[in-house]
Amino acid sequence: MAFNAASEHACPTLVTATSNGVFHGHDSFDFSLPFAILYISLVLVVSRELAYLLKLLKQPRVIAEIIDAI
Repeated sequence: MAFNAASEHACPTLVTATSNGVFHGHDSFDFSLPFAILYISLVLVVSRELAYLLKLLKQPRVIAEIIDAI
């Protein structure tokens, strides 16, 4: 936490959505947007793979999405 020198109160640090990139020395996972994109992509990939496996058991895709939500 940062401290304001004039009033000695703790100020919360701001979380920004994007960065200038790794070429400017920023870690992209310190920002919320790349982390959200990674998380959504992971959920979609796992859901599709589970749907493919459950297709062999003659289950609809919605069953895979329900299991993936758990």
